[in-house]
Amino acid sequence: MILTSAQQIELTQLEANQKILGIVPVLTSVWNKRYQRLKQEGKFEQAKTLIQGQIAYQQEIWIPKMQIAKIVLPICALILLLIFILNSMLHR
Repeated sequence: MILTSAQQIELTQLEANQKILGIVPVLTSVWNKRYQRLKQEGKFEQAKTLIQGQIAYQQEIWIPKMQIAKIVLPICALILLLIFILNSMLHR
C-alpha cells in the first residue's frame, strides 16, 4: 500500500514537530527504524500513532527529566567544588 500525498504531508509535519523538540531519547533509533518500516509498508495509521507516541513521550517524560538535570547538575558541581576548596584549605 502506498501513502497518499496528504498522508505523507501529515507524517512529515509530525516528523518536523518531533525534530523541533530537539530531544533524542535512547529508544529513538528503535522507534525510527520501526517508523520507517511502517511508512515504507504504507501503514499510515500505525506510523502516525508511533510518531505521536514518541512526541508524547518526549514532551511528558524526557523533557521534564532534562529540566531537572539542568538544575541538579550545576548544584552537584558547585558542591564538589566547595568540597575541593575546603579540602585544600584543611590540608595546608
